[in-house]
Amino acid sequence: MSTTFKIFLRTNQTNTDGTQTICIRLTSNRKQRLISLKIYVFPKDWSENKELVKRSDAMYLIKNKLIEKYRDKSQHIITDYILNDKDLTFAEFEKQFYNDNYGSNSFYDFVTQELENSQGKMAYETAKGYKSNMNKLKEFRNELSFSNIDFNFIRSYEKHLLSINNKNTTNKNLIFIKTFINKAIEQGVFKGQNPFINIPISREDGKREYLTENEVERLENLLKSPEIAKNKANVLRYFIFCCYTGLRFKDIQLLKFKHIKTESFTVNGEQKQVKIIDIEMHKTKKRVTVPIAEKAEKLIQYPEHFDKEKFVFDVMTSQPTNRYLKEIAETANIDKLLSFHVSRHTFATMNFDNDVELLTISKMLGHTNTKTTQIYAKVTNKKKVEAIAKFDK
Repeated sequence: MSTTFKIFLRTNQTNTDGTQTICIRLTSNRKQRLISLKIYVFPKDWSENKELVKRSDAMYLIKNKLIEKYRDKSQHIITDYILNDKDLTFAEFEKQFYNDNYGSNSFYDFVTQELENSQGKMAYETAKGYKSNMNKLKEFRNELSFSNIDFNFIRSYEKHLLSINNKNTTNKNLIFIKTFINKAIEQGVFKGQNPFINIPISREDGKREYLTENEVERLENLLKSPEIAKNKANVLRYFIFCCYTGLRFKDIQLLKFKHIKTESFTVNGEQKQVKIIDIEMHKTKKRVTVPIAEKAEKLIQYPEHFDKEKFVFDVMTSQPTNRYLKEIAETANIDKLLSFHVSRHTFATMNFDNDVELLTISKMLGHTNTKTTQIYAKVTNKKKVEAIAKFDK
């Protein structure tokens, strides 16, 4: 399908100041599409033969430079699609025409454009993570073109990362590059050999810190202590709540009273009214329901005037939350690096210790498959002791 274009002055429409708009007329398969260049001139200042602004216009130099830029870009798009044997629709032409980084060989330009195009479609944390990965890469190589990304570059960057990070953090940064290289290959932007063909990226089992039931109990006792400061008590309250519910930090931030519902269940032959959390998880957009244990419910402070739109906890931002948790761990004589995500690990581990089946734990954590849940299913010390104790029977 042949595609051609012409730059012209749109004479059938005149602006209030008497100027007319310079446009591109795109023609394909006898159909046409007009694209405004947002350049305006008086009819007397336009050369139809040269498709340029005349010297009689005071801004003719700047306007003509813009016209030449759009002319070159249009020709580049058409030629690129012909060489790659791809159909160029009007919609595809406009998409690339308005892409400020089209034709750029910069890896950073490509990533930036992809993130802009994904706004509203990609989770905030995912986009934030990609930006962090890109900033780290920029510290290693300030400017990076696709032609620079080969096997040797990846290995060199991997060696640099391993000198300052653990294996899993290194792999996350390599996966970031791999993800956008694959996107660039799909779009025909990256035309070289995929440098990751011979670079396997495997995950190492990292140490997932969690609290034992005894340590959670110590934190509960600390919460009841009159010596604990009000701000730390607040943080500790929603941290322990998540030890019993497995909610992520963003989900506990967004948890409102409307997400707490009461349902009737038959437990051990007895009819019981049980409160559950019913919420769409922020990260996955997956709806989860988690029963609220009595210990967890006692941590909820119901307002005098009930408002279902009110937040259940006054959750601070992650930085002060994690800072207070480290101080709390020290006060409670817990020799572990306490961060908020430890609560989720604790929830999963306590359920495994209590022989809750894998699928049930997976559903409560909101995992899309049980493989993710199995990360938490390592044999804990408690299980090891119980196994060895069987020899003494």
